[in-house]
Amino acid sequence: MSASRIEYTYCISNQQRMQQRRSLPNKVEHHRSVRSAAMLARLSGIRPHPGAQRPEMTPRPYTSPARTAAAAEKRGEVVRCATKFLREQDIARFSLDAVAKAAGVTRLTVYNQFGSRRGLLEAVFDEIARTGGLTRLPKVLAAEDPIEALKGLVDVFCDFWASDSALGRLFDAIGLDPEFGAVLLARNELRRDVLTRLVGRMPLERASATDKRDAIALMFMLTSYPAYRMLAASRPDKAIRKMVKEACLDAIDRLGRTSPR
Repeated sequence: MSASRIEYTYCISNQQRMQQRRSLPNKVEHHRSVRSAAMLARLSGIRPHPGAQRPEMTPRPYTSPARTAAAAEKRGEVVRCATKFLREQDIARFSLDAVAKAAGVTRLTVYNQFGSRRGLLEAVFDEIARTGGLTRLPKVLAAEDPIEALKGLVDVFCDFWASDSALGRLFDAIGLDPEFGAVLLARNELRRDVLTRLVGRMPLERASATDKRDAIALMFMLTSYPAYRMLAASRPDKAIRKMVKEACLDAIDRLGRTSPR
């Protein structure tokens, strides 16, 4: 082989080696990237082959007992402050901002807990019902004899109406605040539903639907706060209970003696 041919071959080979050396770092980085991607895919539970779809990751449910207890305590404190506000302040000023300020928390905290002014009012009425003993009602209504359950209902509501002197102020505000009035009246209607179910358990086949509805309306009025307050102005609590029970039983008795219309 001539000297010029050898020199040409050497130059070509040398150029190829230089190109390989220059491309080697890129190839190394490429392989490293592939290995890293494959490792990440394995750790993530994703198949490393092309075109694979990433599965949906379901977050683990986690509830911190300490955090839950702290949130419940904060909610309870807000409800207590809101209840005190309704008893002592102008009901027209009742708002998430006013309650948040009284409770020493932000408005956002109150909003996240209750969602709206109405939601906060519902929570306040739940608290008033709890402290007033209305939680006894399911046990009373579970009595096998519906007449005894009716007598128990009268006792529960007389206890409730007498339990909190601020209830009169709340009922007086029904016409002053439409939203407040709507929540309170809706709560009040639950008593009518209970009375309707009690009457439905009684053997009153002879009574018409109209007569039953009228009797329920009468008992609904007799067990209301306005009726209790009016009677309490001149009678002791024991006398009120006796009078209301007798009136309710008389309404039921007349239903049993009524001929269908």
